[in-house]
Amino acid sequence: METDVVWNDQIPEKEGQKFCVYDIAISPDGSRLIAAVGNRVLFYRTSDGDLMESLKGHKDTVYCVTYSGNGTRFASGGADNVVIIWKSSGQGLLKYNHSAPIQKIAFNPTSIMLASCSEVDFGIWTPDQKQVAKEKVASRILSVSWSSDGNFLALGLLSGLISVRNQKAEELLKIERKAPVWCLAFVPESSAPSRSQSTGGQASASAAFDHADLLAVGSWEKTYSLYKMTPKGGILQSERKLAYYPLSIKAVNNVATKTNYLIVSGSNKQVQILSREGVKLADVSKVADSWIWSADSCAEEDTLAYGTNHGLIEFVKTKFDSVNSMSNDRFAYRENLTEVIVHHLITDKKVRIKCKDMIHHLSLFRNKLAVQLLDRICVYETNIDDEKDIHFRLRKERIILASASFNVESKAVTNLMIVTTNHVFTCLDQFLELYHQDGRRVRLWKMDAVICSLNMDGGKDGKEGILVGLVDGKVFRFYVDQPFPVEVAVRKAGVVFSCQNIYRTLIATIDHHHNLVVSETATQEIIYAMEGVHAACFNSEIDDLMCVTNANGTISVIAGLTSSESGTKSSLGRASSSALASPEVQEQHIQGKVVGFHGQKIFSTQRGILSSVDIPQEKNIQKALENSDFPTAYKIACLGATETDWRLLAMRALRGNHLLIAKNSFARLKDTRYLSLIEMIERHNVAHVGMDEAAAAAASHRSAPAADGNSLSVGRVRDRSGGRNAAGAAGAAAAPLPIAKQPSVAALEPRWLAEIMAMEGHYNEAAKLFARSGNVDESIRMFTLLRKFEEAKAFARSTGVGDVAELTTQQAKWLQEIKDWKGASDLFIGMGQYAYAARIIGDNANPENGADTKANKVWSAALLEIVRSCPMDDKETLTYCAEKLSILEDIAYAKEACIKATDYARLMTLYVQREMWTDAAKLADEYQGKFDMSVFASYAEWLVSQDRYEEAMEAFKKSGRMDLSRKVLTELTLNAVAEHRFKDAGYYYWMLAKELEVEVAQETAALSAASSSSSSSSSSKSVSQRETDGNGSNNNNNNNSNTLATKTMLISECEHKADLYYAYAVVYAYVMEPFTTYQPEMLFQVSRFIINSLGISDAIPQGISKTFTLYTLAKQAMRLGAYKLARNAYDRLSRLKIPSNKMEEVELDMLLVQAKPVRDDPEHLPVCYRCGSVNPLLNPFTNRFAKGDVCTNCGHPFVRSFINFDILPLVEFVPEPQISDDEAIEMIRQPASRSQVYLRNNGGGGGGAEGKYSEGGNGGRANILSFDDAPANHTNLDQSLLGDQESNDLFTHCLNATLERQKTSYVPVQVDSNTLLAMKRSEVFVCKPSSKSKRATFYKNMLPEISVAISQPCHRFFHLEDFEFAYLSEKQCPYSRLKAIGEYGSI
Repeated sequence: METDVVWNDQIPEKEGQKFCVYDIAISPDGSRLIAAVGNRVLFYRTSDGDLMESLKGHKDTVYCVTYSGNGTRFASGGADNVVIIWKSSGQGLLKYNHSAPIQKIAFNPTSIMLASCSEVDFGIWTPDQKQVAKEKVASRILSVSWSSDGNFLALGLLSGLISVRNQKAEELLKIERKAPVWCLAFVPESSAPSRSQSTGGQASASAAFDHADLLAVGSWEKTYSLYKMTPKGGILQSERKLAYYPLSIKAVNNVATKTNYLIVSGSNKQVQILSREGVKLADVSKVADSWIWSADSCAEEDTLAYGTNHGLIEFVKTKFDSVNSMSNDRFAYRENLTEVIVHHLITDKKVRIKCKDMIHHLSLFRNKLAVQLLDRICVYETNIDDEKDIHFRLRKERIILASASFNVESKAVTNLMIVTTNHVFTCLDQFLELYHQDGRRVRLWKMDAVICSLNMDGGKDGKEGILVGLVDGKVFRFYVDQPFPVEVAVRKAGVVFSCQNIYRTLIATIDHHHNLVVSETATQEIIYAMEGVHAACFNSEIDDLMCVTNANGTISVIAGLTSSESGTKSSLGRASSSALASPEVQEQHIQGKVVGFHGQKIFSTQRGILSSVDIPQEKNIQKALENSDFPTAYKIACLGATETDWRLLAMRALRGNHLLIAKNSFARLKDTRYLSLIEMIERHNVAHVGMDEAAAAAASHRSAPAADGNSLSVGRVRDRSGGRNAAGAAGAAAAPLPIAKQPSVAALEPRWLAEIMAMEGHYNEAAKLFARSGNVDESIRMFTLLRKFEEAKAFARSTGVGDVAELTTQQAKWLQEIKDWKGASDLFIGMGQYAYAARIIGDNANPENGADTKANKVWSAALLEIVRSCPMDDKETLTYCAEKLSILEDIAYAKEACIKATDYARLMTLYVQREMWTDAAKLADEYQGKFDMSVFASYAEWLVSQDRYEEAMEAFKKSGRMDLSRKVLTELTLNAVAEHRFKDAGYYYWMLAKELEVEVAQETAALSAASSSSSSSSSSKSVSQRETDGNGSNNNNNNNSNTLATKTMLISECEHKADLYYAYAVVYAYVMEPFTTYQPEMLFQVSRFIINSLGISDAIPQGISKTFTLYTLAKQAMRLGAYKLARNAYDRLSRLKIPSNKMEEVELDMLLVQAKPVRDDPEHLPVCYRCGSVNPLLNPFTNRFAKGDVCTNCGHPFVRSFINFDILPLVEFVPEPQISDDEAIEMIRQPASRSQVYLRNNGGGGGGAEGKYSEGGNGGRANILSFDDAPANHTNLDQSLLGDQESNDLFTHCLNATLERQKTSYVPVQVDSNTLLAMKRSEVFVCKPSSKSKRATFYKNMLPEISVAISQPCHRFFHLEDFEFAYLSEKQCPYSRLKAIGEYGSI
């Protein structure tokens, strides 16, 4: 062990009084040191001894300091009864008090728990406690220690009592001593098995003490004691007398170096290292005339510090030398300074040998182990016949060192030891001793210089040799059985290490300056040198491989050192020379001191721990292969090579025609392919070589096994003795075994090279080699066997050898054999045989469930490729593909096949089978007339199941099932009413009306056609027959007319209900929803429209609540000032059943309306744009023909905007019966300048055929129309006829005439051609009829400044802005929900 004082600090005296360092502590990481000096806590940095801070906090002397286990806190206690806990940076954290001076404190090593001890009590502080509970003790506490697991706390008292407690301060056991216990410490108990102790035993009585630490106690009886704790008390394990009073004990456990010991200080004025049993191992330091009160250590950093009674603080760095030895598969090393661990590297078993004293040196050789203690050497041995035995037994004899007889005046420089089979070498200074293991000294040598190193050189039993290095640079070899040494090398500096390779041709040395020198043993010629080497050893299998430890601690492998004989080659192929060699240095990127190099394993130690690493031999093998030295490469590979290296060696040997090495290498790889190839080559050689040549070749192989690889014993064989030849002369260097010169080997034939290229996968190169050797057929056969038909066909085309068609056929058959249906199909497609290609795919397709599975997609893609490649006239193939694609459920591809084959019937069948009704219907539409339209019926039923009712109705219509379409629509309507979807109900009623209109139009057309056909046929019959037939036809016509009349009435009823439900949706939303976006004016108009439309009839459509409507009308009337209407509405509402949640509100409003004037706001009274009369807000139904939402005076229906339900300024009119709808529209569209031309071309005048007109001049002014037979109430028109005023006058004239003729029922205004011509097209709107049998309805905008829009599909009017906004927002008509509405303006 070596010690080095890093720094010290002498505390200055104060008034001639020296300060005592009572306690000292080092942080767990070793970076900080604290000391209790005076009333201060001194805070040092350990790296340089800088006093970082002198902490003030105590008012009196500080007695104790300690660090927490994690190093984040430290604590101090003193004579002021105060305990202070500090942060690691030196800032105070908290403090608490005792009732007496603090003597000792200690942190729990596993938690932030502090035990503080005073003269009368002790306490345990934890961070989660607000107060520290105190426990009284009978005597003053002098020492305290926690166990390593933090479960036990030991207290040493002045009375000699030792109290062991748990974390709750409960006492577990007591140990009584006769003197004060000034120091104690828990020591971890070793759990490793030892040779002398049994691994078994009885279990402890209490689980609490099963794994408890041992307790080391130093009492003032000048004794050291070691106790094992049990529930019954402490059992004394060992006890030793000390020559001083112990003051401090610290347990040190360095896990990295496996070192476990105690540091003890006291009145002997020094720090000592003791074993766990109390045996003194070493002195750390000695201070004159001063006790050492405290010492502490940082195990991981190998440092310790102590403080003396005179104020000296010293920080020391300790270093324990690594003591180990290795021999073959055994490795021995020192642990805990007093124990030896023997590790068997193969079985990974270990055994522990306890020596109790300090172990200085170890030497292991074969079955012998020598352990050097302070004054003796103990030799252990195992069974020599069992290489795995590691249970060493101690010999009875001891070797007592006789160093005193050497008469050495000065201290010895070194002390080394080597054990052999029967002897032990040891040295001291210049003396080398040889002892027999029975204790007798056999021989003594005195050298000319101090001995620096002893290294084993091996040999047979009883004839072993060692290498001895001297400080003057000389190296000698000593033999056990010979008295005279042999000088083997001379160096310039002292040799601290020396070793030789396995054949003793090279010797390597390391001097004091860490220079490695390798020289030849025979000539002592230096062949290699290297600086910065701390350890080295040769490989035990390869003679020119060496492993070294560099200055930075990394390990390198040196390969390619030359052999001893000039002109020969080393095992790695480098020729020797007189100059220094430059072998390859291979950095291994591993750390440690190398102790062994066996095969490919490097054994190294780092901080006493042995590790083994397998190094790759790739570079060494490649270097031998570069020099075509296949035997050496094979020998290196046998040490341990990867599969890649073996394959490289095998391939190189095969190409170089070294068949046996190649065969052995491939055998290791278990590569039967290449083994078969080598067997073919050998049979070929035997068949083509004569018997004489074969015999000569066999003899050549037997005579040179190392050269051509015909023997696995390649190279030199090392004997069991470890190096020395039994027949060699004593003292002579072992000569190298020569390597036989390799005979020349014939090159491998190109044919076999081609085979090798083919087996390596280089088929094109192999084919070229076959062709060069004249074996073109072999190339084609190779490609055929490899199933590389494309390459075979390409090679056949290029060389003109072989039938390409036959190769294609073989390829197709092979693809079918391996079930590559796609590949076979592609071949037949390429040959134009589409039917066969389709059959291959179709017959082997195995469809899985679901069209989206991966397998089905593959089959479908293959069939689709056939479909797209097949010509259109091959109907059979296309039909077959379509059928298979349908089975595979790939409808898209099947459709493509059917379309290409123009087989629409199969496509329709496919759609129907797969229930693809949408596609089926689309196909039926595209090819109308080719399929039965009943497919639309199934399509419609499917649409109904998908809740797509409107599309279902269209499908029923296409299938001719109008009844089912009507049934679906009726169900939709009733459901919408029942579910209070009143807008949907209005829409469905409108659709019913449209369907009825279509039916009426179709029936009317059919009736007209039947009448015309009957009239033409009756002209050829007799009078009696015509009378008979006429009676029957009249009856049928009457029935049809009744049916048409009924449907016409039903149309009117449906349109009426459609308007009511459309309007009522607004009322229902207003009443039922908590919030509404409708304006009061809109709600007012809607409710008026509903009340007026319902009239006084009790037949109210289902779902429409008159209560809700009157409630809405009353509320909005009150809001808009129509109080009279509000009174009327509330009066009518009071006679109806009102919902309970609205009752209170209605009653309150009825009271409020009584306070309002009995009149309506005139602004809200509707005005009829036809007759000009002002109507009441509600129709009183006093006029018999003015019922509904119409004018009460003339019966003209109010035309409302079906968004806000405002009354629009539109008046209905019709042309005279003689004027058709198209003629009327054409007249209205005529501009004013062309009116005369139109009248002339159409014989105008009065609008009838009899009307005549004439043209005349009027002083150059506009032409004037004059009518010869004009009615009496008409005057001749002048040029102002076409003006706005005159146009209105004409319409007003017609309007007045209609009002005069109207007696009992409403009659639309009838206008003549003049009026039509005078009208502006921007003011006229037309509702086009739904059938040709009906007339169009015309409306005139009486207030052109109000823009109006009309939706032609539903014949409903809107304010233009409202309609456009609604259409842009919803992309459809707000009433009919149709997207295509056409033009919505005037004509």
